[in-house]
Amino acid sequence: MTLLIFIYTGKPFTTALIGAFSSATVIFLSWAVGRELDPANEWSAFIALPLLYFAYFTAGSPSLLVLLFIILSCRLINRTIGLQPFRSDALLLVMLGALLYFNSLYFALPYLILIFLIDALTEPANRFQLVSALAGSAGYLVLLLVLRPELSLFMPETVPVIYPAAAVVLVVLSVICISCLTRHDRVLDDLNKAEVNYHRVAAARLLVAAWIITEILCSGVISLLQIYPVVIIFGGILFYHLTRIIISKLTLGVKVD
Repeated sequence: MTLLIFIYTGKPFTTALIGAFSSATVIFLSWAVGRELDPANEWSAFIALPLLYFAYFTAGSPSLLVLLFIILSCRLINRTIGLQPFRSDALLLVMLGALLYFNSLYFALPYLILIFLIDALTEPANRFQLVSALAGSAGYLVLLLVLRPELSLFMPETVPVIYPAAAVVLVVLSVICISCLTRHDRVLDDLNKAEVNYHRVAAARLLVAAWIITEILCSGVISLLQIYPVVIIFGGILFYHLTRIIISKLTLGVKVD
């Protein structure tokens, strides 16, 4: 369908094929982000996908690196795959964080350092991540010396301030409500079907929200255009849980009558 849309708009077949593959990749990675943010509820990650599909054609292609970075960092702390992360995983994440720095997402590495610290200090603890946190901190200091961050709040001026402001409000409301509504959820890993430490899942969700809010507040639309799928996914998960509550109350009301 995406390929037909690109062809219909008059683009060459090769360009249309690349665009269709890009949009499919964005949709898949966004779904995977949703699964990591709310692993106990399989369907919550699907809710935002139709809106995300529309947003892709309106706002353009976001950063695939951001989506991949969030998936890998959340899996590192969530342990939803059922395995303890390898040391090479930490190295890969630090490299991705450095690449995001050069894409004007200056707070990816501080976010990652906090991920490492939580993984090192929360049971089942992985003490090696203390070394990863030190390496990430050293790398971030080097980047700050090499390339000074250029923060441009709510730029460009042609874009209304309401968009980044609304994104921040949506993420804040979503993470608060989702954390309250899922605090009793039981999460099982993919491999051994063992129960995952819910505090890790909640911490990962909170850190992702804090990171993207910080990027939007400090770089405005410049960062929002790269990370908007995560904002939409947060909204979709919130909508899923609120809808479940409404349906359950309506169903209960019918039974009582």
